[in-house]
Amino acid sequence: MPLTKNFGFGGDDEMVEGTYASLKIAKDNISNVLTNMVIKERIDLKFAYKIANKILNTNISDVFKI
Repeated sequence: MPLTKNFGFGGDDEMVEGTYASLKIAKDNISNVLTNMVIKERIDLKFAYKIANKILNTNISDVFKI
């Protein structure tokens, strides 16, 4: 799947507390995976930041034009 089609978080919980918890878990998981990829030298730090920004921010706004 291309990087531009990944969304890191949906936020479709019934209560705001669940939405917050889901976002925290998503951010923790994304940061763990990207950190391991940088440590193993599969990607550099600059690209890890780009990936995180795309899947948590710009992909959703690009797809839904917001």
